[in-house]
Amino acid sequence: MRLGRLITRACAGFLACILISSSSSNADQVPIPNLPPHGKTHPADRRTAIGPAQQYVDPYRDFSPIAPESIDWPGSEIPTPPAPDTYITVRPAAALIDSPGETSLTATCLPGEQLLGGGYLNQDQTGLNPGFSMAVRASYPSGDNSWTVTFEKDSVGRNYQPLQAMALAYCMGGPSYPLNIVNVEANNGGNGDVDQSVIATCPSGSVVTGGGFRIDGTAYLPTDVTHNADVLASQPTLNGAGVADGWRVTTRAFRPDLVRRFHAYALCAQSGLEPLPAPKEIHDYTGGPSALDEHEASIQCPENGISTAGGLSYVGDWLAAHPVFESRTAAHFRGWRNRFFGGYQTPRYEFRPCLQQSLCFAEWIAASCYKPPNIDFISVRIVTPRTNTHFDTDAATGKWAYTEPLILAAQVLDKNGNVIPDAKVTWELVSSSGGRVLGMGPALQGRLPAGGTITYFTLRALAQYGDLSAFDAIKVDTGTVN
Repeated sequence: MRLGRLITRACAGFLACILISSSSSNADQVPIPNLPPHGKTHPADRRTAIGPAQQYVDPYRDFSPIAPESIDWPGSEIPTPPAPDTYITVRPAAALIDSPGETSLTATCLPGEQLLGGGYLNQDQTGLNPGFSMAVRASYPSGDNSWTVTFEKDSVGRNYQPLQAMALAYCMGGPSYPLNIVNVEANNGGNGDVDQSVIATCPSGSVVTGGGFRIDGTAYLPTDVTHNADVLASQPTLNGAGVADGWRVTTRAFRPDLVRRFHAYALCAQSGLEPLPAPKEIHDYTGGPSALDEHEASIQCPENGISTAGGLSYVGDWLAAHPVFESRTAAHFRGWRNRFFGGYQTPRYEFRPCLQQSLCFAEWIAASCYKPPNIDFISVRIVTPRTNTHFDTDAATGKWAYTEPLILAAQVLDKNGNVIPDAKVTWELVSSSGGRVLGMGPALQGRLPAGGTITYFTLRALAQYGDLSAFDAIKVDTGTVN
């Protein structure tokens, strides 16, 4: 019978748990409350007790540093770069909107973060689309570190309940990483034809990290909520090499006297990023089960790239309702996702029938993609105990309440796989009742508590080097384990 068993790694490879900036280095750390005080007595008839009652002795003070030279360290390896959602954070601003009219929400990056782009979400309280009750008339970078989305709600339509609205800002940690982002704006001047497009073009050699639109002027309800505030397209433009180089916004007003001033915005990183070909697909819904319906579409970046900027272009009868409910990054920043409504008049209708076999109702979806930034990061790996290691009770002392002495060792690496000998390592033991810091150093030795029944712990090694941090974790069962 064993009194301890090591099971699986909670963070396989641990790299997905890397934290980049000092402002977020504590985001995944569990608060460490105090365990029961010294001198707690286990009653003799307690079901978890084995043998006579005895005094509870705090086992954590038994952990002490040991010489790193005594550890059989593994060979070097090149760590896998961290996943995008470890250094790009979604900062939301959300509200329930009940009253008709405009509501603006601004999502803001934290100090020390850089705004890359933004998006939005618009739905009812059950997660379904809001019908023809609310539209988005602006989604754009309103400041150096903020993204604003303006929602326009009408009192008509099928959905009278409060609606969920959310503005999303995509913020990169690491203020010292050289992105040199500029915000380029273009507008139509507030006059012109009912069909218009404006393009915000990035400086040559830039990478498009964000793009959006804003409609000025009077709100025209209820047509704005059914016709997407006149917006037919908001998506990246592509150069001859198929790489995003700016942002296009296209509108269609109902009448010449209803033409409004509108803007296109592009966030352009002038350094630090390398572009990838922008994926662009057409999804043709002509001939589908319904000529007027809701659809979802998403697109993925090539070469495991990242996107914080994407959008769609509506192809169909502009008189048909075509609100966009959702436009945001997808798959952990590996692509873009849209959810929208639209349709066309079938050949059975005499009014504006579409007699084509294709492209009566379709969506062009596109995203600006770029390679993950070459950011600095560290990684930490628990070398011992290894997965599936078994350990017995502490036979040397005859105390059933503890495991035999264990060695805890962790190795900290830079992004090139080199060991960082002066990195700080803190060991934590966390359970459902709280946790305690075991000690500090790359290698410790000590005993874990092991009662008569199984107790589940998480053993974590937290590494810090400058303003970079990471952690590795394993789960430990202690107690009567066969």
